[in-house]
Amino acid sequence: MAVTEERAQAARPGRGAAVSAGVMALLVPVHGFLVAAVVLAAGRYDSSGQGGPFRSCTADSVSCDGPNHAMIAVAAAVLAGIAWAVAGLGVRAGRYPRRRRARAWLTALNVVVAVVAAAAFWLLQRG
Repeated sequence: MAVTEERAQAARPGRGAAVSAGVMALLVPVHGFLVAAVVLAAGRYDSSGQGGPFRSCTADSVSCDGPNHAMIAVAAAVLAGIAWAVAGLGVRAGRYPRRRRARAWLTALNVVVAVVAAAAFWLLQRG
């Protein structure tokens, strides 16, 4: 059975999605770092210098700082940028006829894969 040129050039959406999701799954350590950065940036900490750098605010705290919204936005932007770049690999592997639409839905898929993988990694590390 000979492979025709038309079949060889056909779109392979399953392969594109698998490549994209697989690469995002391999980047779990990066996602874990981003999740840790967001968790640390979202907290409120005692900034008086007593009790260590990550002491939570209590009733006897003199000065409290947080949450750091700029750091949360930077971490979200980095995650979206990584998802967008990896979606480009999926678009190439899948040979999609409508590249912009494919890149958009692969980016959304990558964000979901990244969040689920980072949450699973975090839960496995906890115990």
